[in-house]
Amino acid sequence: MYDIGADTGFVTVGVDHDTAAFAVNAIRTWWDSVGRGRYPHSSRLLLTADCGGSNGNRLRAFKVEIAAFAAQTGLQITVCHFPPGTSKWNKSPGLFGTPRRREMVGGSPADVDRSWDVVAREQV
Repeated sequence: MYDIGADTGFVTVGVDHDTAAFAVNAIRTWWDSVGRGRYPHSSRLLLTADCGGSNGNRLRAFKVEIAAFAAQTGLQITVCHFPPGTSKWNKSPGLFGTPRRREMVGGSPADVDRSWDVVAREQV
């Protein structure tokens, strides 16, 4: 996830499939650990997402999971999906694949590389 207002990123790592539940849990984890403290007076949350994968605009499961999260937190959540073929304008993927990724997630290059190694071992 990329927080445009704070110009920071947040990475959630899992060893399960790319599901709507996982996608919304990543948003929930960010909100609980970072967002609520950074934006304590917020009543709304704007999410941008591409149209593919677990957060697709046609997936009922994603809509149900987002609605449950909104009800749980009391947030008014708006999801804006990038049209198919335009995800290149989504800032998140490009930022996390660059040296800037290390700055955004905190830690040294070795720390970030070790975290990716742990994920790789978990998946094996």
